Amino acid sequence: MKITRSSEIRSQETAGMRLSFVANPENGASESVVLRGLVTAGGFPAHSHDHEEILYVLSGAVTFTIADETGSLFAGDVIVVPAGALHAFEAKDEFDAIAVLPAGYKTFGPGGTEMPS
Repeated sequence: MKITRSSEIRSQETAGMRLSFVANPENGASESVVLRGLVTAGGFPAHSHDHEEILYVLSGAVTFTIADETGSLFAGDVIVVPAGALHAFEAKDEFDAIAVLPAGYKTFGPGGTEMPS
């Protein structure tokens, strides 16, 4: 059994956001991907995936738009984003969440162009 130490978790930082690849094929996960997103300002722009995404809010609050529905999520809330649904998240303050997707998922921009996952 492989243990991935916190110092070994790959992260990438972009404007106001740190995305950590907690579990993925790089560290032995063959069926699921677990991402942790810490947003200090801003959020995730509109995108979709070829599989459903499960988002679990650890702390903070975020406004979401999924297809034509808008709402708010708070610490402890969970939302399942259907496959193919265009969605975006915007935080006014710090927001920390876990996202779960299947390994090999694909991400697409609003126009349907594949983006790096």
